[in-house]
Formats: sequence, structure tokens, C-alpha cells
Amino acid sequence: MLLFYVISLLVLTVWIISFIKGLREINADTHIKPISKTSFDSRISIIIPARNEEHRIPNLLDSISNQRYSNYEVIVVDDNSTDRTSQIALSFRDKIPNLRVVKPEIIEGWCGKNLAMVEGFKNISDDSEWLLFIDADCELKENALSTIVEIANSKGIDCLSLFPEVKSKSLFERLLLPSVGAMVTLFNSPEEVNDNRSDTSFLNGQFIFIKREVYSKIGTHEVVKDAILEDAALASEIKKRGYRIFLGFGGEIFLIRMYDTLTDFINGWTKNLFLILRSRISNLIKMISITILLSYMPVIWLVYGILNIDQPGAYIFIAGYLLVLFFQMYLRHISKTYPLYALLAPISSTIVSFIGIRSAYRHIANKGVDWKGRRYFSKR
Repeated sequence: MLLFYVISLLVLTVWIISFIKGLREINADTHIKPISKTSFDSRISIIIPARNEEHRIPNLLDSISNQRYSNYEVIVVDDNSTDRTSQIALSFRDKIPNLRVVKPEIIEGWCGKNLAMVEGFKNISDDSEWLLFIDADCELKENALSTIVEIANSKGIDCLSLFPEVKSKSLFERLLLPSVGAMVTLFNSPEEVNDNRSDTSFLNGQFIFIKREVYSKIGTHEVVKDAILEDAALASEIKKRGYRIFLGFGGEIFLIRMYDTLTDFINGWTKNLFLILRSRISNLIKMISITILLSYMPVIWLVYGILNIDQPGAYIFIAGYLLVLFFQMYLRHISKTYPLYALLAPISSTIVSFIGIRSAYRHIANKGVDWKGRRYFSKR
């Protein structure tokens, strides 16, 4: 029983620390607040890699056309879509006159998205100063461009990348995405990424705002052309050359709807999760241990307290469960991720652990990972 008490105390302590840290992060510099006006007028080239995005890209293009900041152009790179992505994108030229669609050929040895990024870059205007690489399933809020232009220029940032507000419609999204998101930031802390003295580097490939000059000098996405997790690989190239990265939370800047089906969710995170853990088994074990302990132990307290309700101290265990449940629900509330789903935390942690193991197996055994009708194999 002594070991049980010690582990319980440790888990409760971790939850208290995590809760306090979560509250502090809400007001930290890494949480970006929208700015309606900026004194800068930098030309932005918005590059959108798109493969079979006919149902998603209209929302993104609509949101771009509604920006308060107007000095931009849009290059949609159709990555061999089999649907009407190109036609739908071109239909927005009335709203976005500076919109072009590029259709590159497949080149062996490249991951599709990386090639799309480079082909988009080849088609930007001569006067562009900044590049915004953004996924087709995103939507910008109306002050997004003015905010990132102001922050990047005024703070001397070379590359700015943000995590979005996640728009969840299905049960599996609401259940699983907060757990996965917590693991991403646990192993890629924005505070460490933003510290030039730290070797930690990371970018969220859904939203990368980078100086044209910097992107060109590091060799563009061509230097990571075969990388499956191209954002992390690109971040490493940027940071090791001494450029300044800023990674932050941009829920008030843009939002995203990532997956329509559970199969897409599992395949997407099978592709990325082990790589996000820096391809280390030790990090996978750490992730599983943390998620299982922090989600299952409070439930064990509840069951133990109920089964021993007539024993001294039983109510302490029940109170511990309720306290942790409050922590989970409140953190989900302030991050807009459906508080009641905290009740299902053990299920969430089990599924995420399974995806982590599956991801590690597919990469280590070189079985390949599937995404958007293609199979990719780890090479870095």
C-alpha cells in the first residue's frame, strides 16, 4: 500500500503543477492576441499545398478574402488532386485577384507536400518579403495577417509558427485531440523552442510564417524533401543556422478541422506521432507512462474510495479524483476542447498510446505510413 500512496501523491503533484502551468500559459507571451492594425506593409505570399481539398479549401480562401490586411497574394499548389480542387480555387479570383493555381508534376524522391511548398515558392512575386505556408483545412480569423506581420516584424522574428484552435465535430476528435495536442507540446515546449540557447526546434506545419530571405538561405523545403515530418526537419535547419523561431498558440488567429473520419485520424497521427517524439523509444515509453498514469490513477482513487467508503481516508481519494477531474475540465474549458470529455480520459489515453505504438512500429520496421492515397517511408 505504501507504493500506492507514493504513486498517488506523485500523480496528484504532477496534476497540480500541470494545472498551474496551464493557467500561467494562458497569459504568457506564447499566446497570441489579435492585432487589428499594423504599421508594417510587408508583401505576403500565401502558399497553400492542396491535395483533394475541394470541400475544405473554400473556407480558407473565403477567410483570406476577408482579411483586414490586403498586401498579399495567394498561390494554391494542386498536388495532383483527383477532385475539383483547382477549379474551386480558381473560382475565387473575383474575391482574390492575386490568386494563382500551380500544378507541379510528381518528382521521385520527394514527399508530396514538400514539393508543393517549393513549387509554390518558385511562383511568388519578386516583391514578396514573407511567406505563409498554410494547410488547406485551415481558416484565418480576420486579423490574422495583420497580427503575424506586426509581431514578426516588431520582435525581429525570422520564422513564426502557431498552433490553432481545433474545430471538432465528432466524438473521436473531441475525445482524442486534446490528449495528442498535450503530447505535442510536452515534447516540443514553445518556451524551449523560442529559446535560442536551447537545441529544441519545432514548427507546426499547418501554419508557418517565414521571411523569404531566410527560407531561401536555408535551401527551402528542398533540404528536407524526403522528410515525412517536414515541419520539424525544417525547424532544425532554421535554428541550427542561428535564425530566430517563435512557436506559439494562435487559437485567436486561425482554426482548423483536421480529420473527417477516425481512420484519417489514426493514419494521420500514425504518420506523425513517433516522429514528433523525435523517433525515440524512450520518449514513447515516457509518453505512454505519463498518459496512462495521469488518466487511470484518479479513476483508481475513485474506485478505491467507493469500495472502502467506511475506512478512514476514503473520502480523501474521492476528493483527489474530483480535484483532478476539475483540473481536466477547466483546462479543456479555457482551451475550448469540450470539458465533459475529461470523464473519458482513460479511454483517450489508451487510444493515443496505441497510436503511438503503431506509429513507432510502422517507422522502425519501415512498413511505411499512408496519407492521402500515398505511402511514405521514413528516411530521416
